[in-house]
Amino acid sequence: MSIRGVHGPAGSSSWLGVPMLAAAAAAAGGALVVREPAVAAAVVGGVVIVAYLGETARRPLGEVLIVGVVALAGCVDMLQRVDAGPASGQAAETVVLVILALLVCITGVAVPSGAAGRALGLFTVFVMWSLVSFSWGTASTQGFQNTLVFVAAVLFMAIAATVAHHRGAIAYDAVSKAFWVAAAVGLSLYGAGVAIAGPGTDRVLSPRPFGLMGVVLVAWFLGAGLVGRRWAYPIVAAAIVLTLLSLSRSAFAAQLVLVALAWFDLRNFRGWLTAIGAGIVVLALAISAVFLYAPLHHRFFHGDTATVAGFSVNITGRDALWSANWGWFKERPLIGHGAGAADRLTETLPDRGAGHPHNDYLRILVDYGIVGLVLWAMAYLALLRLTWRRWQAVRGTRVFAEHVHAAAFLVLTGIALTMIVDNPMIELARMAPLGVIVGMSLALPSPVARTEEAPAPAPIPAMAAR
Repeated sequence: MSIRGVHGPAGSSSWLGVPMLAAAAAAAGGALVVREPAVAAAVVGGVVIVAYLGETARRPLGEVLIVGVVALAGCVDMLQRVDAGPASGQAAETVVLVILALLVCITGVAVPSGAAGRALGLFTVFVMWSLVSFSWGTASTQGFQNTLVFVAAVLFMAIAATVAHHRGAIAYDAVSKAFWVAAAVGLSLYGAGVAIAGPGTDRVLSPRPFGLMGVVLVAWFLGAGLVGRRWAYPIVAAAIVLTLLSLSRSAFAAQLVLVALAWFDLRNFRGWLTAIGAGIVVLALAISAVFLYAPLHHRFFHGDTATVAGFSVNITGRDALWSANWGWFKERPLIGHGAGAADRLTETLPDRGAGHPHNDYLRILVDYGIVGLVLWAMAYLALLRLTWRRWQAVRGTRVFAEHVHAAAFLVLTGIALTMIVDNPMIELARMAPLGVIVGMSLALPSPVARTEEAPAPAPIPAMAAR
């Protein structure tokens, strides 16, 4: 089988012009967001589309789709600022991508065998439970949009697993380039916003969604650094610094935890020393940032404060949101109130100005009950365990599978941490790239899982090279 559309290796410098062009256009578009969000979105989106079409020419449809969704994630929440009638541009994006993913999946997907297939199956069961919850809940725009994000995540897992199974290193190369484009666009846009309006600004991109996207970027590029990809660690550093400037506390903390975990290697004495050293450095950086960087210090200790471990910490009203959502959960603890209930009920709270519970675990309890939380926990823990084991099985080999498995474990961990005080599980720009990374990890063989791998199925038109 001849393979077309193959370019140089991911570490080569010949394709760096694409993310550099994207960064330049993003920085230029940043100023437009202040006055014309729709025009700025068109400028940046046009660059992403051009890079996307140039990279995916003559590639399989499934590969084209996962590359596109990763590159588009660099726009963060710009589409949310575009009026698309009764919904935002981001809602329209979610619907379109789900339809495209379904059309690709209709051609067939290669479900991984063994533990990988079971983990994907558990996640699918949770998504099905969220769909069934409409039968006892109240249908709402929030419920439909949230559920479509879950559907998109599982569809992109299946598509990425199929593409990685058939295309291997070629698909990895394309996805790597898409992450470079996403990083160039996202970091440049928020950097432009900071230059215009200072730390914590939402003039170009909103700080909280940007910080959550930073978690995904840090996970991917930490994995790239572990296998020796050039410029990976500078991207990690840039994402962490800009997240610090965004004053997004949970995302900043999660990114620092991922840095420590990337160096957490207990296979030998040297690994223990490295892990301990990395933990000390990360803790020192976190404490220094909180107490020495005045805007972050003010964000932590001033405003709507509550006493936590003897410190007055700014919780930005989350205690009231959590208390109210906990009360709603106790009204219907087993199966919940149905998809979108947490958002709909939170919006009714007086003087809070919040449309989300700012805790995705509470969201699951309110919307889907204890049954939903158990299904989510089983699926998520299965994915964490599998990606960790596969990462450790190839650790130190510096092959591309090590990058993918490490990134999958790290992004799952980062999103799980931010779910404690934020809402990443209902944001397509976070969950779709997560689905792509985890899906690739499920498909790639490792010494641990090799005996579980089934024989390669016949090529699938939308997934194999054409």
